[in-house]
Amino acid sequence: MQRAEYARIADRPDASRSNVTTIAGVRYRVTRVERLVRIDPDGPEGPRPSDHDPEPPIDVHVRQLKEQGLWKEDGEEEPVEPDERQEELRRLWETEWERIQALRRRRGRNE
Repeated sequence: MQRAEYARIADRPDASRSNVTTIAGVRYRVTRVERLVRIDPDGPEGPRPSDHDPEPPIDVHVRQLKEQGLWKEDGEEEPVEPDERQEELRRLWETEWERIQALRRRRGRNE
């Protein structure tokens, strides 16, 4: 039943350019997004001061994160203690590194 209702209404937004429809008691709103790029002789034009930007400039964003205690400068991070899996990986890496070095030393003697 719902599938037939969806199919019946599927072409309505394009035909009527309506942006709202109700299907099975649920109201849906269609949002159309268009991208505009201004081109001048030097290529694509950058953003204008009047253009809305939902993201603050990086300096403002960093200041806000620092105020919230979510931004750490280089060297301010607390050391991370490795868990068991990381320690096992480190041990395996060291074992493999030692094997490779021993192999290189043996090859160096044989050449």
